[in-house]
Amino acid sequence: MNAKEYYASIVYDRRAWRQSQPQVCMWCGSGRGWLDLQIHEICRRSQAPKSWAHNCNYLLLDGSCHADIFATMPLARQLAVKKIRDPGNYSLEEWLKIRKTGEVTEADVEKEIPQLLDFFKMTCNLKKSKGLAF
Repeated sequence: MNAKEYYASIVYDRRAWRQSQPQVCMWCGSGRGWLDLQIHEICRRSQAPKSWAHNCNYLLLDGSCHADIFATMPLARQLAVKKIRDPGNYSLEEWLKIRKTGEVTEADVEKEIPQLLDFFKMTCNLKKSKGLAF
């Protein structure tokens, strides 16, 4: 199976995951709508062309966060975002099977969480002060 055939085989599961998520950016909480939200693969397609499609590998981001922030964000931090925002689909064990390396540990992910929770709390408080919610 080539990469194009692989994508065709997973497109419905990928869409189902997206529809199961709150329709806001998992990073900034922006709810700009369906068209601006994009699925980000933590392990890039180019790094795992025939195995990247798994719910543990997805984040839902707006276009700006996807292109600007997550393009260079360390993997442990991205996985920590996944663990916080989509805990039911978080699995480092499954993600490492996609990535096929042991470069990220659960301790690495846990180390990122306190700082992220502070950031999300601050972001949420800013949105509430402007009459928005996340």
